[in-house]
This record gives sequence, C-alpha cells and structure tokens, in this order.
Amino acid sequence: MEDMYNQVRSFFANDIDLNDLYDSEAVVWIDWREYDEDVVRYFNDMMDEPIDIKMVSNGKAYGDDIVLQKGDKELQIPYGDEQDRDVTIKYFNDFVKPAYEVRWFTESLGNDTLGFTVLSGLEWAKLNDEFGADTVRYYFEPIDFESDMFNLGMDEASALLALREDSEGVNSDFSTQLDWIRIINKEKSFSLPGKAFGRDEIASYTEMDVWETVVQALGMPLEANVAAELQKFYDAASRAPLYTCYFHEDDGTVTESQNLFF
Repeated sequence: MEDMYNQVRSFFANDIDLNDLYDSEAVVWIDWREYDEDVVRYFNDMMDEPIDIKMVSNGKAYGDDIVLQKGDKELQIPYGDEQDRDVTIKYFNDFVKPAYEVRWFTESLGNDTLGFTVLSGLEWAKLNDEFGADTVRYYFEPIDFESDMFNLGMDEASALLALREDSEGVNSDFSTQLDWIRIINKEKSFSLPGKAFGRDEIASYTEMDVWETVVQALGMPLEANVAAELQKFYDAASRAPLYTCYFHEDDGTVTESQNLFF
C-alpha cells in the first residue's frame, strides 16, 4: 500500500504526470457492469489489512448479498430490488473507515468506467497536510452516503466537468457543486412560459437539507430565508430596468447602456 501512496504523492509533487497516474497501481478501474462482489474484492486487495467478505443467500432475483466482516464488526450491504455499484462502494467505504478510505478519482468523471483509490486514513491526512485538502480532493473526491458516482446523470456530469475546467485545479466541495447544479436543473424544469416564481413555490420544489448545504457553502446564516432572498434576485433580474443610463463618449456622442441590473 505504501507504493500506492508514493505514486499518488509523486503526482501531487509533479514527479509523474496525469497519464502516469492513470496507468499506475494507485487507481483501480471499475466498469459500471462490474459484479458487486468483484468491486469489494478490488478494494480489499488494495489494503494492507483486508477485511473478510462472504456471500449470503437472500432469495432475491439479483443473487446473494455481500457481507463485510472485521473482527466483531459485521455489515450486510443493504440493497433494494437490485444490486447497485454506488451502494456497494459507499457501504464498503463507510465500513473500512477510519483505518482506510476509498476516494473517487474524479478525472474519470463522465465515463462509464470510473477510477478509485484506497489509502489509509493516515495517508490521506498526510497528503492533505502537504498539498492542501482542496487540491487533493480536486482529484480524489471523498465518498459519503449522499455521493453519486455511477448513478450521476449525464447532464449533471457535464455541468460538473464544466465547473472543474473553470476551477483552476482547486476544487470547492464537490457535493455542494452538485447540489447547486440540481437546484438549477429543478428551477429550469419547474419554470413555465409566462409564469414567475413565487416564494412558496421556490421553497417547495427544493429539499430543505439541500438548501442548508448551499447556504453553509455560501457563508450565510442557517436561519436565513433562502427562498425569499432568491425571489429578490429573480425579481430584480427579470423586471424591466427602472432607470436608463447613458455614456457620454469622447467624440461627443451618447450611448445608451444595455441590460442594466437597476
């Protein structure tokens, strides 16, 4: 496992480039059609102290369930009607933390084969200390139960890729970016020709826990009435300007300013 850490560190230290990292043993590649039991074995093989994995019958159409075990700790990964790569990855990651942590190699964003890296919790902390947590997470995104990876929609993936291109190598919170994208998409799908948003409508079409995440990321107090504030921005941006502004040019002509916000 030390070799994988050294390879990731070498990338951040500019000793190897992105192509070298792609081809290194530090990144395991998982196809969206991969068997879930293979996914957990790939991760397990990357750890110095692997966990025990067994399969148990459940009578469901998709086949046996996966049980993770380490000492007295045991978890049967909870699936719904079918197995799901994202569910498998999220529960495996939560089970092995804090000793180890699986992170999504986000340079693979938008593909149907995604890259992942498993390092010890201590090794991730060392990378954060040396190169900065924002820089590290730009390439290796932490995973929690709210993460979407294989289940990320193509429109959302495309929007996130555009945000990454504009971020100059430093990532703000990936989940916050995704929350914001989903809010914008909901706004687009909610809007109707000739109909303006009302305060109650804005509050109702977005879950409050999503708003709280965005509010915190923007540094606003949690008690802020976000719906009302967004309505003010919408009203100001959509109404006709109340004033007209003219620029007096050096040649004596007068130019009317367009698209004023007041």
